[in-house]
Amino acid sequence: MSPKRTTAGYYVVEIDWSAKLGITINRSSECSTLRDHRAFVSALWRLRENGQMAVLRAFADGRIPAASIKQAARNGKLSSDHLLTEMALDRRLWHDDAICPHRDNGGAHKGDEPCLGAVDIALRSMGRSKETRRRYYTSLTKLRRLGAEWLGEDATVRSLTTVPWRELRERWTVEVKRRKQPGKGKAARKAGYVIESHEASAADWNHLARAISRFLTEALGDVYHPVRREIVKAIEREQEVERRPKIRGLFWEIIDRVPEHARPCYVILGATGMRVGEYLSCRDPEKCLRPDDHAIDVPGGKTGAKAYFVDSEYWDWVTLGIPSPLKYHWMRIYFKRAVAELGRPTLRLHDLRHLFAQSAKKEGVPTADTQAALGQRTPGITRGYEMEEVQADVARAVGRALKRGRSA
Repeated sequence: MSPKRTTAGYYVVEIDWSAKLGITINRSSECSTLRDHRAFVSALWRLRENGQMAVLRAFADGRIPAASIKQAARNGKLSSDHLLTEMALDRRLWHDDAICPHRDNGGAHKGDEPCLGAVDIALRSMGRSKETRRRYYTSLTKLRRLGAEWLGEDATVRSLTTVPWRELRERWTVEVKRRKQPGKGKAARKAGYVIESHEASAADWNHLARAISRFLTEALGDVYHPVRREIVKAIEREQEVERRPKIRGLFWEIIDRVPEHARPCYVILGATGMRVGEYLSCRDPEKCLRPDDHAIDVPGGKTGAKAYFVDSEYWDWVTLGIPSPLKYHWMRIYFKRAVAELGRPTLRLHDLRHLFAQSAKKEGVPTADTQAALGQRTPGITRGYEMEEVQADVARAVGRALKRGRSA
């Protein structure tokens, strides 16, 4: 009996090796003729005979396409010790609908076989949260746009070794769309947008370096792979200027300058140290609020589900502010208007998290305790948040020492 076919017209490989190898294959062979399909199944059996279990598992899990195995069979490399790595290096970086074999003439997907680039597949497991994956996606998408000269549509993972990273850094710009003042006339309304460009920050470039590093670890399956280490070493990191916002003495002045219905949002952020995304994810008071111990259960976020505690005097603000009366757009607008009135336009919503750490340091809370309250991975991150208060403490200590020296 002939094997099954997919909706795209390809034959399906159905092999159950679960008893001895723990591998079950149920994937398209991407072969439209029975002869090619049988040759492909024969190649899978040769992989088994050669002990290439990692390759078979990767194919069964959808991490490598059938085309890679066919190419290895044509090149006589089915017994190579580094076959899986070579397949990973030769994978296309970007998915391209124009040559996707699973699209019909109208561009619709007609099969059930994944047909994605190495970046698309790796992004599924890059980062522990959606927000982190979104940032990785932004950096890699920008790399595709600005690095098209070296990383065209047929670029493979190996092509990353040919990128002149210093030259790419020079063109690493951020495009910012600004709406012109529309005025009242038809001509003014037609003016639309102007586009301004400015050099990206060191942090933006360094995030690309982290995205490339994580992508190569996922794609090659080895943090010590020589090709990964070669590429990561070639991407020179930029020196970042650490932000240390002075916000502690401005908190209530900011609160007084935002609309009354919006105030609970900012009080909750300042009193708990929550990230903005974590706060906005608290949509159901019955599930998120624990009145008995004055805690807020965050369903998920950058570091997964966790609880934030708040002083009992601020619990009324919590009940007013969860769920949030505002979405992120208006939370940011009201905040930026308030800090602009105070002459501090560079302050950000995230600086309310710095406020929490600075206030804790001022009250003598140990760094380890503040780290636990904020849910940060290392004490070094927390110390960076506390640095404003640390510098002030050091200055006062030196002042006292100088005073004692003069009176001695």
